[in-house]
Amino acid sequence: MKRAVIAIYVILATFLGLYSTTIHYKADFSTDNYDEIGAHSTPCKTGDKSEVSYTPMLELGKEWRYNLYHFNVYRPKEEDRECVLRIEDVVEWDGKQFYSLEQYVDGNKVDRDEWGGGYLWEDYENRKIYFGARDYDGSMLTELLYDFDDPLNTPSVKGMLWGKNNAAVWEGYSGLDRELRNSYLFKDEKHSKFENFQLVEGLGFITSSDYEKYPDAHCVGTILSGVIGLAAGDCVLPKLYEVVNGKGEVIYSLETARPGYSSLNSVGRDEGGIVIGETAIEVMSDEPIGKVSVFNSVGMVVREVDIAGTQGRIFVSDLASGVYIVRTKRMNKKFTVK
Repeated sequence: MKRAVIAIYVILATFLGLYSTTIHYKADFSTDNYDEIGAHSTPCKTGDKSEVSYTPMLELGKEWRYNLYHFNVYRPKEEDRECVLRIEDVVEWDGKQFYSLEQYVDGNKVDRDEWGGGYLWEDYENRKIYFGARDYDGSMLTELLYDFDDPLNTPSVKGMLWGKNNAAVWEGYSGLDRELRNSYLFKDEKHSKFENFQLVEGLGFITSSDYEKYPDAHCVGTILSGVIGLAAGDCVLPKLYEVVNGKGEVIYSLETARPGYSSLNSVGRDEGGIVIGETAIEVMSDEPIGKVSVFNSVGMVVREVDIAGTQGRIFVSDLASGVYIVRTKRMNKKFTVK
C-alpha cells in the first residue's frame, strides 16, 4: 500500500511539473576543497535542499539488511545469504552517545570477537557520522564515515572517484515512509552517467535508480564500510536490500537486491531479454550486449560469443544433454538441453 501511495505521489509531482533546485559540488584536488559550482532548476521528486531538514541516521532497533551476494564469474554462483547489522545498545564516552551494532548472518548472531563489532556516533549539528573503536587504554577512537554536509568529503566516496572533475548532485529522496531526505548522486562532470551509488540521509549508501534492475551492478558495501568497489573474480560482497527503522517499519527496499532474486541456481530474472529456444538462445537488450557466455553444470565455459548490437543469438543445439547457464553482463538464465 505504501509503495502504491508513493508511486502516485511521484506521478502527480511529474504531471504538475514540480521543480526543485539541484546543487552541484565539485572536487578541487589541488586544494582539497569542495566548492558549490552552481545550481539550476531540474525536474525532481519534490522539495528543495534549503527546505529539507537533516534526517538522523541512528536509533535503537534500526536494521540494515544485506544480501551476501556471490559475484562469481568462473562458475555458477552459490546461494545468496543474508546479513543484518542492528543497533542494539547505546553507550556513552566523553559525553557522546555511541550506538553499538550487532551482526546476524542467516538469523544467527555473530560473536563480536569474530567480526570486531562497531560503534557509530552522529554529529547532528554538522551532519556527520563517525565510526568508533575502543583503544587499548579504554578510550574511543573515532574516524569520519559519512559527511552529509560535504558529500565529496565522505572517505569511501573519495576512494571510489579517481578523477579530478567529480561532482555530487543533490536530489530530494522519498523513502517508503514518505519522508523527504537529502540525497546525493555522484558523477564525473565530463560524463553524463551517474555512478551506481547514492548517498541518502538516514539510510547511507543505496543503489542509484539507473542500476536498480541490474543485480550485478548494484552498489555494494555496509553501513560500517561505506560504498566499496567490485572485486574481480570469485567473491562475496554485501549489497543493501532493506532498511528497517527502530519501530520495525521498512523505510527502504530494493527487490532486485533481495537474497535469492538473481541466483544462478534458479531461473534468473532477465526482464524478458533472454529467450530460450530449441536450437538457439535469443538475447535482447536496450544497450550493446557484448560477451555472452554459456556455462555447464560444473562452471566451465562451453560457448562464448560477442554481440556488438542490441540483439543476437547463440546456438546451443549441439550441446550435450544437461543443465546450463547463459550469462551476459546484465542478465542470466538457466536452461536445460535434453
